[in-house]
Amino acid sequence: MPALVRTLAFSGVLFFALGTFAVSPVLAANNAEAPQTVRKIGERAGTPAASGQAQQGDFSDPNYNPFNPDDSPKPAWAQRAYQTVEFNKLRPFGYELFQGNFANTFQTDINPNYKVSPGDRIVVKMWGAKQYEDVLTVDIQGNIFIPEIGPVFVLGCNDSSLGSTIKNAIGQVFTNNVELYVNLQSSQPVAIFVTGAVNNPGRYAGSQNDNILSYIDRAGGINSQTGSYREIHVKRKGKVIKKIDLYKFITEGDLPEITLENNDVILVNNKQISVSAYGLIKKPASYEFTKESCTGNDLLALSGIEANVTHVQVTGISKGKTSFNRYLSLDAFRNYRFNPDDRVMFVSDTQNSTLVASVLGPINGKSRYIVHKGTHLKEVLANVEVDPLVADTASIYVKRKSVAEQQRLIINDALKRLEQSALTAESGSVDEASIRVKEAELIQDFVKRAQSAQPDGVIVVSSNGRIRDLLLEDEDQIIIPQKSNVIQIGGEVLMPKAVVFDERYTVLDYINETGGFSERADEDNILIVHPNGRVARSNELAVVPGSRIIVMPEVDTKNMQFAKDVMQIIYQIAVATKVAVGL
Repeated sequence: MPALVRTLAFSGVLFFALGTFAVSPVLAANNAEAPQTVRKIGERAGTPAASGQAQQGDFSDPNYNPFNPDDSPKPAWAQRAYQTVEFNKLRPFGYELFQGNFANTFQTDINPNYKVSPGDRIVVKMWGAKQYEDVLTVDIQGNIFIPEIGPVFVLGCNDSSLGSTIKNAIGQVFTNNVELYVNLQSSQPVAIFVTGAVNNPGRYAGSQNDNILSYIDRAGGINSQTGSYREIHVKRKGKVIKKIDLYKFITEGDLPEITLENNDVILVNNKQISVSAYGLIKKPASYEFTKESCTGNDLLALSGIEANVTHVQVTGISKGKTSFNRYLSLDAFRNYRFNPDDRVMFVSDTQNSTLVASVLGPINGKSRYIVHKGTHLKEVLANVEVDPLVADTASIYVKRKSVAEQQRLIINDALKRLEQSALTAESGSVDEASIRVKEAELIQDFVKRAQSAQPDGVIVVSSNGRIRDLLLEDEDQIIIPQKSNVIQIGGEVLMPKAVVFDERYTVLDYINETGGFSERADEDNILIVHPNGRVARSNELAVVPGSRIIVMPEVDTKNMQFAKDVMQIIYQIAVATKVAVGL
């Protein structure tokens, strides 16, 4: 077959020949899960379908530590599924509680169980046979004094019984036709000791109605390294009167009601079992467990895992003080009992059997294809409908994320080495040292701008109307350019613009259409970018319809010590990003 592309005029559908492959020309448009053909699109002749099974990480090396992968290669399942983490930086579960939101509040209403104490202010109003109104203060002996009634003992009365106590005292003098109104206007603040594993232990004033969260917040919150969120005791006169587990408040909203008294002690104990959890979970954190509740199921109930979790990596120190690594299935992990300071990573150890490839350009029909792993570029193209009058099927190219990432790493590595060389360059004299300082500043500015350039990850797959086959990766973008006779000129020219293609024009003719070179232009270094993504210098590549002309910036090769390195990086950036970034 002279060409790999055949156009069927009667249907307007473009098919890409696959050699000896027998592939149905049209995918089932209504099935978004797996395109239906005579044969599954991912199955190649004589090759079994991909099993979809991922290779597990190698945990036989005792020095291998997946929780600090900077010192060793990441296992296959860890390369893109989630970000790495330093476990000593994980916050405790519930850390968000103590950010000052409770410390800045003050409860003014009176708890019905509040007991009157010296210094409290009580509003007393009488009308009828006896008229009287005043705000009375409870004295040190626990009495208030009402004229013509005398002292009334109210110490220890709670708010609900205060009115009846005063009314009984008044009734002994005025037996008839006296109405009474009593209101506890203000209560005395209490001073509470907050101690144990808190950031700022001390004695803090507040209302008796303030809950323990307010006092712990005033003490700077619970210490993230040692403090327990599950073992908090309220002590009065040396005895524990309440035990509080804040996990019940965090997960269920339950907080025990307790009326604090002067000199009560809130003691935050040290945590017993702490487990650091990360990976494919919704709430990465350091979780705390008691000896009675410390299994994998307890962690799963708190953290919430992603749907694709299949295995759990556990690293820790056993009771015999020996380190260990365990790799458990999710079901086996549910019954696993934690040791103190275990580290848990949730992973997905199965790979999808399908991948998603998108097709962009002047196409008819759907633009996204869900295909089996092992599918090749031509297998997808064979099912893409295009308008042959508009689509430039001879200039197809592929954009790939992994290629873009590799381009970015290569450029950043070169930039880092360039910056390091400029900053550590030696000078033979004071004048040369001054020149090197200015040069280093110039290079640092260049590095900063160059690092923001985003490589496009283009893979050239077409040349002279022929398409090379390619094994697809997930999220590949297959670009079918639109036919164009416009030439775009940019880079170091006076006025970047688009010019209609003229076969009589040379590269300089197109540049003259923009007003000519800028002052910073390197007139001998001009790049041509073809519609298929191919990039080369103007003496190596001719201008064709739809091309882009990029005039590169000039680098002073005489005065700059690292001019050669800079020129190489500028060229790498231009090829990877189609943008000319100069000094």
